[in-house]
Amino acid sequence: MTSLRAATLIKAALLAPVLAVSAAPALAQTWTVTSLDTIGCNASGTRFTVNFSGTSSGSWFYDTTVDVAGSRYMDERVASALDGNFSWHLYDANDLGQQTATFPMPAATPITVTMTLRDSTLAARYRTVVTLSRCDGGTMLSNVGSVVAVAPPAAVPTLSEWALLALGLAAAGIGARRLRRSA
Repeated sequence: MTSLRAATLIKAALLAPVLAVSAAPALAQTWTVTSLDTIGCNASGTRFTVNFSGTSSGSWFYDTTVDVAGSRYMDERVASALDGNFSWHLYDANDLGQQTATFPMPAATPITVTMTLRDSTLAARYRTVVTLSRCDGGTMLSNVGSVVAVAPPAAVPTLSEWALLALGLAAAGIGARRLRRSA
């Protein structure tokens, strides 16, 4: 009975860290739009309330692009580490050299705002796409956030211990053969 109890305690002690690790939820980083506060065609005329979550530690980059009728009005990259609700304005920015037009945006034309959260390697982790019907009295038509799939690391082919042993023996055999021929 004592050895059974000891075996059970040992199994429990060995499984406890595994269960504790698997039970802990992964912290997801998000950048979501919680509301459209104002809408206008001029720089800073459109303002959102956005929420950053899980980004208070490490290095994070926030990219915002604004596209209207094939032209890019905003191309912004901000580096920060923060969590919580903040105001986010649309304005002239050309941080990555992709801006092709300046405010004011044309009236009566749909607007696409893309907000991309990037990690310290600039890999996209979360993306929110907001579509506005127009800047002159328009409304928010859609607000879709999604986790960006991260490609798994590329597999590096390696040889097993036995394959390395066989390769070493083959190299030794070729070397020995050459030494015999040259002698």
